[in-house]
Amino acid sequence: MLATATALFLTLGCLLAPDETPRSAASRADLLAMMPRDTAVAVAVNFRAEIVSEALIRKIAAFAAPQNDAPDLHVDLLASIPGEMAFGFVPKKRRDRDNDRDGDGDIDVVVVMDLSKPGFDLHDWLSKKLLPLIGATNPHNDKARARIAGELPTFTIEIPGADKPALYIAVRGKIAVASNDSRLVRAAHMQKNDPRESLVSAPGVRRVARELPKHAAAWVLFQPEPFIAAQPKPKPRSRDELLMQILNPEDLHAAAAYLDISGNAIELGALAMLNEECKGLARILSGSNSESALQPKLSTAFPVTARIGCENLSELPTLLYQITDRFDETIGVEYREDLAAFNKTTGVDLNANLLSQIHDEFVLVVRPDFSQQPPVAWALVTTVKDPTVFASAAEKLTAHFGLTFDTREQAGLQIHTATGMTPVAWTLAGKHLVIAIDAKTVRDTAKVLLKSAGSASASRGLTRLDRSNQFYLNVDLPLLAQQAPMLPMLAGAQFGPLVKDGSLAAALTRDGQFSRFRLRWDLGKGRPSQDGGESGIGGEEVLAFVADQAIDALTSARHEAQRVVGMSNMRAITQGLYIYAEAHGGQFPDSLAELVKSNNLTLEQLKNPYTNEGPTDLADLEDKSHLVYRPGLTNQSAPNEIVFAERFSTANNRGQAMASFAFVDGHVESLEEPLASLIINMIESGAPSVTVDAARAALANGGTE
Repeated sequence: MLATATALFLTLGCLLAPDETPRSAASRADLLAMMPRDTAVAVAVNFRAEIVSEALIRKIAAFAAPQNDAPDLHVDLLASIPGEMAFGFVPKKRRDRDNDRDGDGDIDVVVVMDLSKPGFDLHDWLSKKLLPLIGATNPHNDKARARIAGELPTFTIEIPGADKPALYIAVRGKIAVASNDSRLVRAAHMQKNDPRESLVSAPGVRRVARELPKHAAAWVLFQPEPFIAAQPKPKPRSRDELLMQILNPEDLHAAAAYLDISGNAIELGALAMLNEECKGLARILSGSNSESALQPKLSTAFPVTARIGCENLSELPTLLYQITDRFDETIGVEYREDLAAFNKTTGVDLNANLLSQIHDEFVLVVRPDFSQQPPVAWALVTTVKDPTVFASAAEKLTAHFGLTFDTREQAGLQIHTATGMTPVAWTLAGKHLVIAIDAKTVRDTAKVLLKSAGSASASRGLTRLDRSNQFYLNVDLPLLAQQAPMLPMLAGAQFGPLVKDGSLAAALTRDGQFSRFRLRWDLGKGRPSQDGGESGIGGEEVLAFVADQAIDALTSARHEAQRVVGMSNMRAITQGLYIYAEAHGGQFPDSLAELVKSNNLTLEQLKNPYTNEGPTDLADLEDKSHLVYRPGLTNQSAPNEIVFAERFSTANNRGQAMASFAFVDGHVESLEEPLASLIINMIESGAPSVTVDAARAALANGGTE
């Protein structure tokens, strides 16, 4: 049950909004202080179910808990959460993972809940909201419902037939702590008296928490130490050891993330506290911030621009081989030997003549202008120290590798266009190297560079976040809508304004030991209001819309994966039928139970892929199998005869109900309604012939067989 509640929370997280009501007696800091010191991930959120439509809550519930038929109970539970909650995920220690006898997996969960909402009764909430849901979803609870055992301040939720309580709960003042592990509940109350044992007292966690917006809708705190301690020591020279040396998780002290909604802006941020000197991949983040000289110019013509700061490109191989030298120094040695041979063979000093010539930054630009050709154009721009040296080196390498370019002078530029299969062209425009999809885009980009001084209106997104950065993405939505006017129409009347105004920006910066990432969406002026003015689209509304689309996509992807598993099982069962027939005169078995008895089918193969439920023994096979079998066929029956089918149809990725069917020739098809239900009825009624053609003919005749 705790896992189900956690899944519901994770799905709902994208719908959180800042609390506009007076803060409760139990603050977010109070809740996080109850998290044990060995918590690896802690999430603090403010549930505001009133901003979410009931239809969306039902969709979330159906997605998060597809294995039961109690969506109303999930909706009631979500809507009744009183406010602030915190979730902690505690990896089991290595010795506990190796001796996991309770089947709880590798991670324990702690939930801390604010009870200070006026009129909220925890016992009543558990009895009327949580327990009915546990009773409806727990496979061990067929004969009796879960119950509360004990009295405040400590009690448990028990499920008859289970080896241990499902949940341990303790209440202290206006805060309740629940976990699947009694030790964690006891520890949560002990650290209230001894803050040194609390997660928020860990040095790295304490520092990143101070950097988070105080009124953000959600916080996430992370420390790698418990995860590292829980992992088994990798074997020498194994893939796991290699991965740990490359990542070097010790480089990270702690990390945090947040979701903040302020008026018509949505911001998602993350920060990591790193060692002063990193040894793993975090070295990539060790560069200094810089301010772009190219991005403001290019964003006057290109709605999508992204830049990566680069002091000197020749430093990148050195940086990578500093990482690989930690586990194999021969990699760096071989690179330097190959580099010397390359320089001698080509007559080009790769570092001096090429890599070190490229400096300051790379800027990638995209223009989706469907009034031009190509309709979606891209270009990559950087600065070159000495264009003469770079051009000479490029000419030598072109000749050495046998590359061919069509070189023509256009608008005073020597533009080189590849004559092979790859569409690419390049030029040197002053001290700028421009590489693009074609010669026209090269020319247009160079023209912008040489003539544009930048525009505040065209690059306004550049002012939203830090100008000095390591990475910056800017999407100018008005310019994007101007060049691709169909985008607002595709978004619809309600959300079309979101892609007509405002901006989207993301930045990565380094500040001492902190690396910060911020993604900010400014929604702009919004849509006209009834009084003739403009009413902005609120962040809550946008997040609800995005969440609705995301849930649809995730549900569709999961269903498709489950359908593929089900069809694969059905093919395997058909193979089992043929193996059985070889030993029984060509006859298929009278039932699937007979196939199981002959060891040509396992009960595991009869599990419903959509619910993971199925028969546990032969006695309940007919009642709990999701397949309906058609006896009386042989391996000589017509190949288009259907031998068995899914008993119930399910929705496909377009929301259309469908079911899968296995044929005598061994192939499996998925068919949509109403055809699917008609075929299932034909099988169950004992029709002498069950084929797709016969079912379609019956539908054409009014739906009768």
